[in-house]
Amino acid sequence: MESVLLSLQIAALATAISLLLGTLAAIAVVRGSFPGREAIATFLVSPLMLPGLVLGIAMLQYFRMLGLREALPSLLLAHVIVVLPFVMRTLTAGLSLFDFALIDAARTLGLSYPRAVLRVMVPVLAPSFITGALFGFLASLDNYPVSIFLTDVYHRTLPIQLLQYLSESPDPTVAAVSSLIIALTVVVLIIGDRMVGLNRMAGV
Repeated sequence: MESVLLSLQIAALATAISLLLGTLAAIAVVRGSFPGREAIATFLVSPLMLPGLVLGIAMLQYFRMLGLREALPSLLLAHVIVVLPFVMRTLTAGLSLFDFALIDAARTLGLSYPRAVLRVMVPVLAPSFITGALFGFLASLDNYPVSIFLTDVYHRTLPIQLLQYLSESPDPTVAAVSSLIIALTVVVLIIGDRMVGLNRMAGV
């Protein structure tokens, strides 16, 4: 249960931070016309293109170089980097079809820019926010290749704990938890397809 609670805590925090950063980045990429826009968009989703072990080793060395040795902050930062590409791709797909003239219209009716975003853009893009959050949450919850390098004996996420159970004393708990994670992934895929569309999320 300690591993489950730790994984849920890290996944929730990483998803919330990624939603904020991913929304700002997606708006900049979709609306901006600055040089290097495509390069920045590619950089933000590049963790999806790298093997997990390579990403985990790179983060471990970089965090140690910065003097960050505590497990919890390291895990949270690493999971934000893992989750951000999922949120970024989903929100970019949603924003590409959003009419930003609606925000301008709301501002002419007396709303400030932040309130116009909250009252107009957020409700319209709610499916993208929900789908991106679900995918990001799952990506963090079942992440193993990155977490294995950043955990310690006191802080073990659920996948690390499952691997330990599997190597030391296999029991039906491992199969049950794995089945639940697989079922949850299938549910999120169905929700993502209904709300946003898997082709749009993949950029097809």
